[in-house]
Amino acid sequence: MCSSDLFPSHDTRVGKFKRGAFVIAKEGLIDIVPVAIIGAHALLPKKSFFLRSGVIEVKFGKRIPSSEIEAYNENTLADITRQKVIELMTPLQQ
Repeated sequence: MCSSDLFPSHDTRVGKFKRGAFVIAKEGLIDIVPVAIIGAHALLPKKSFFLRSGVIEVKFGKRIPSSEIEAYNENTLADITRQKVIELMTPLQQ
């Protein structure tokens, strides 16, 4: 089993996913699990060295199997994964 982490943003905005992690996923035939971490930006603000107490929520999306990953190029795969993360976060921001 192999895993890799990718965190493209530090606040409530979901930044653009860079293709490097998706190149690794394709070449290594590694499944991708979209993950949304909600609330962490409030506990460790930018340019701060001190953690605040509070609650974060971690939501896991549906796994994208390596068999599906092969059908997409890295940029498309990054866009698909980004959209899935946004969908995980959307109900919590309403």
